[in-house]
Amino acid sequence: MGWHHFGMGGMGWAPGAISLLFLLLFAVGLFALIYFAVRAAVRGSGREMQAPGRQDEALGILATRLAKGELTAEEYRELKRELET
Repeated sequence: MGWHHFGMGGMGWAPGAISLLFLLLFAVGLFALIYFAVRAAVRGSGREMQAPGRQDEALGILATRLAKGELTAEEYRELKRELET
């Protein structure tokens, strides 16, 4: 008697392997869904949770880059407006 006589009525290992594959895909999909949901929630509340010192630091870096000539005045104003919102 060979292995094909055990399990799923002589169908071999294929049904079990396919079931395992779908189970793994489902688990990966569920993990990805939870991961991206948590990531979106954290990013959505990031502005409110941002430390005040971090914004000041970022504005200081922008001012330094403007003074060095790495940014134009328009780029500075646009980036500053983005940081302040």
